[in-house]
Amino acid sequence: MLTELELLQFCEEFKFSKKTVAEIRRIRSQERGGRSARGNFIGRYPSHKMAFSIQLESRRLELPCINQIERDNKVLELYDQPSTQTTSHPHT
Repeated sequence: MLTELELLQFCEEFKFSKKTVAEIRRIRSQERGGRSARGNFIGRYPSHKMAFSIQLESRRLELPCINQIERDNKVLELYDQPSTQTTSHPHT
């Protein structure tokens, strides 16, 4: 997981807009919590990259993707789904 300084340097290097940087910060600060449908698997993946557990809802789709992303050095950070209470809507 990037430190705040590393994040700012990364965003500056790639000339992200202030709006984009604000959205990245919002995503990074959100509480997480999966939404479980009937029959869904709920699990946790102990991410070394992020230094916290990533919640997942699918052993067949999400778990293999997380495994691949966790080992990909080109991926800097990964997050699970935000909880429904913290999801913002762009048109509100």
